[in-house]
Amino acid sequence: TAIVVDKKELVWPLIVMLVDVQNNDSIAEYFEGELYDEVLYQYKELIESCCERYEFFIKVLYDYKDFQYDCLSSERYIRFALEKWQNYKDEFAISQIDEEVREALIKIILYSVVKKRRLIEKVKKGVNL
Repeated sequence: TAIVVDKKELVWPLIVMLVDVQNNDSIAEYFEGELYDEVLYQYKELIESCCERYEFFIKVLYDYKDFQYDCLSSERYIRFALEKWQNYKDEFAISQIDEEVREALIKIILYSVVKKRRLIEKVKKGVNL
């Protein structure tokens, strides 16, 4: 009996690690200290539970590709997250999280995904996804 393992199941832990938020990330300046600390606390669990779907990452990366904003890449990542976060509210329908924290989480997750998009693409190509 052969064990069949979906490549996506093997890749998602790596992608989750790639999009991990660092405490010194440039998006931190857009949030109050306490709020950002709360987001960092809840981030890992949320991204593992809500974002282990291939479709979520694909949607974000395609939306980012279509996002028009004339500026440096680092500013474009932040602008995308700040301007498009509401498009992803349904992906994060979590009742036990405060609305302000949820908004910050969505913005930071989007920022992290688009900032690491090249690494995500390399991983996807490396495993033929």
